[in-house]
Amino acid sequence: MKVIALLLVLAFQWFGYQLFNHLRIKNAKTFLLLLVIANYLWVIPLWFYPERQTMDCGLTTLGIHLFFIFTGVPLALFLHITHYFKTKKLSLNEF
Repeated sequence: MKVIALLLVLAFQWFGYQLFNHLRIKNAKTFLLLLVIANYLWVIPLWFYPERQTMDCGLTTLGIHLFFIFTGVPLALFLHITHYFKTKKLSLNEF
């Protein structure tokens, strides 16, 4: 389920980049990257926290949080950098 959430967020990020390219909005891609990273840090892990029925040590919540930090944030940065160089390459070939 966590991997599906990662893929959905990456798809949202990619479609956002395509939309911003089509509308030619500058600096929106950076804002979208910061929004996605903030979601990986504070919002998305909350959806996967187990319901607490007894007192536990919190290692499950720490593992879920670290999973999204160590996989989601690098994937978002990789997609951003890849899209950046892809669009720069295409714009240089047009001239």
